[in-house]
Amino acid sequence: MSFGSNLRTIRKYRKIDQSELGEQIGLSKKSAYSTISQYEREMKKPRNKETINKLADKLHTTSFMLEDTDLYSSEKVIYTLFWLAQFYGLDIDELDGQIILRFNQNKHGIIKNDVLIDQLSDWLEMAKKERAGVISTANYTEWMLNYPIQKPSFISKELDEYFDQLNTEFNNDELEKAYYECLKKKYESYK
Repeated sequence: MSFGSNLRTIRKYRKIDQSELGEQIGLSKKSAYSTISQYEREMKKPRNKETINKLADKLHTTSFMLEDTDLYSSEKVIYTLFWLAQFYGLDIDELDGQIILRFNQNKHGIIKNDVLIDQLSDWLEMAKKERAGVISTANYTEWMLNYPIQKPSFISKELDEYFDQLNTEFNNDELEKAYYECLKKKYESYK
């Protein structure tokens, strides 16, 4: 998924029109609609990270969720999966006639990645809650849109401590720096 398609998807999910979002991030009433429209149509990209962070803040998500990926091109997704298989042990299998994917950290030559396993464990916990009806699909989606800030998160304790030390609330301007600092603190492999 590209920045523009991510922006459009999350904006529509939040039921905010393009003009409203543009004005919320400080664009003039005259240029708000056209600028957001150009971002979503990939005709233009924000000039700086600050604008991306403002968009993320107004959409109640993280800047990570707005970043480029290529998951809408179904013919290209397979290559992402192949790389995940090569580096992280993604296996394909079948269960009850359904294709399933799983991570096998015991395969030879696989990068042992505690961060990925912890992230997948967080996801599994929330997916089980959603399937069991403990949380709604909307709450499950909110958790995804705000990961790793939204609990449960393998790194939430460290992020809370980081922002407490700064004596500030979470903000997207600090997220990337905070996230990597916290990874270094929690995992030996990031030092």
